[in-house]
Amino acid sequence: MLFPQLTSSWAVVALTCASSVRALAFPKSSMKQPSLDPFYKVPSNISAYKVGEIIRERPVDTIAAGAKSAYQILYRTNTALDNADATVATVWAPSKLAPGPPKIVSFQAPEDSAAFDCAPSFSVIKDSPSNSSGDTLGFYIDASLFNGWYVVQPDFEGSLSAYIVGKSQAYGVLDGIRAILKHKPTIPDATGAQTVLAGYSGGGHASAYAGQYKRAYAPELNIIGSASGGTPVDLKLILTNLNKTPFAGYAIAALAAFVKTFPDVNQYLRSILNDQGKQAIEFLQSYACVPQELLRFAFVDYYTYLTVPYEQALAEPIVVKALEENFLGKGPGAVVTDFPRYLYHGILDEVIPQAPVAQYVKDQCAAGSKVRYHTDLIAGHVLEGIEGFLPSFQFIKDTFDGKTKNMECSEEHNIVSFLPNLYNDYATKLVGKAALNKVRALNGKTIAGESIHF
Repeated sequence: MLFPQLTSSWAVVALTCASSVRALAFPKSSMKQPSLDPFYKVPSNISAYKVGEIIRERPVDTIAAGAKSAYQILYRTNTALDNADATVATVWAPSKLAPGPPKIVSFQAPEDSAAFDCAPSFSVIKDSPSNSSGDTLGFYIDASLFNGWYVVQPDFEGSLSAYIVGKSQAYGVLDGIRAILKHKPTIPDATGAQTVLAGYSGGGHASAYAGQYKRAYAPELNIIGSASGGTPVDLKLILTNLNKTPFAGYAIAALAAFVKTFPDVNQYLRSILNDQGKQAIEFLQSYACVPQELLRFAFVDYYTYLTVPYEQALAEPIVVKALEENFLGKGPGAVVTDFPRYLYHGILDEVIPQAPVAQYVKDQCAAGSKVRYHTDLIAGHVLEGIEGFLPSFQFIKDTFDGKTKNMECSEEHNIVSFLPNLYNDYATKLVGKAALNKVRALNGKTIAGESIHF
C-alpha cells in the first residue's frame, strides 16, 4: 500500500506483568554477556594506550551478510570527563571491494540503553541471546557490504554505557574509526580511506556529536559525510515530553546513564530520588535493554520518583549544566560540522520532537554547515527509521561517489511513502537482496511498541 499504517500495541504491553521483564533479558546461552566476558574488560593500564589504539581483537561470526571477515576489537577511547576508557567495535570487510580508496561506513546502532549487556557488538553476533535493539537496523551493514564498503559499528556508549551523553559517544565513534584504520586484518592498506557516518535515533545522536567534535578531537580523520535521522537535540524537552507516555523508559534510562557518567549528577539525583526511583535506576543500569525499559516503564509518571517538585530538580544548577552540555549544537565544544550531512525526521515523531531538529538545522546552515534536511509527514519515530533507509543510503552512496561535495543547505518535505520502493529494482541495485530481505521482514512486526505495516 502507498501509505504505511502504524498501529499501537501498547494496550497489550501495559497489561504485561512487569515482574517478567528481568527474565526476558538474557536467555540461557553458551555465549557470555559482555559483563561476564573478559574480552570487554578495560585493562588496568588503559591510560598507557593512545586513543584509537587496539588493545585486543578476535574473529567473530555475525548476522551480517556479504562479509569476507568480521572481528571484534577492543580499543582505547575517553569518557565524557576525558578519563581513559575502552570499548568494543565490530568491524567487517566486504567480500568484494569497491574500486578506489577504502570506503568505510561508521554505523552507529540505536542501543538506547544504560545497561552494559545491551552493547551492539553483542547483539550482532550470530545466535546472540541479546534483547538489545542494536541489530534492528542491521540492514545498513548488509547494504554497505553489498556496495563493497568496510563497516565499523562501535559500542559508542563506552564501558559506562553512557546512553545519550554526547561527548563520550562522539569519542567512541571517532576512536572506533581510528581503530578500524589500524586493523590490518580488516583493511590491509588504509591509504586515502574515506568515512561516512550513519545512524538513527540514539545512533543519529552519536553520529551528530561525532561531527561536532571531529575537528577538535580527530582532525586527521577523513570523514566526508553523514546520514542520520531521528536525532535528539534538546534533552530537557525530551525528558518533559516523555513522562507518562509509552516511551517513558527512554527518559528514565537517560537519567540512569547520566548518573553513571557524572558523579555530581549521581550525588544530586540520589539525594532526591525515593526508593522506587532508586530501584528504577538500578534496574536500568543492570538489566534493561530497549524492550525491557519500554515494557516496565510504559506510561509511568517518573516525576513521582522524586522527593522534590520536578521543576525544582530541573532548575538545580548541576542538572542545568548537564543538560546544557548535552544540547546538540550549543554545548561546550559545539562547532559547525564541516562535511555534508543528510538529516531526516518524521513529523509525527512521538519520541524525539521535530521542532528542535529543524532549529538545529537552521543554526548549522546559518553558520556555514551544509545540511540536506528531509522530513516525512506520515511517519513517527520507529517507522521513520525504516522510511528513511533508502533515501539516506542513497545519500551515503552519492557521498562516496563525490556527488555531495558541493551541495548547499536545502529542505524537502515528503508526503508520499518511500516504502513501496523496497519492492522494486532500484532498491535491489542500491542495497542488495540481503538488506532488503531484513527490511521486508519487519513488515508486521512490533518494534519498540509500534506495529509496522507497509
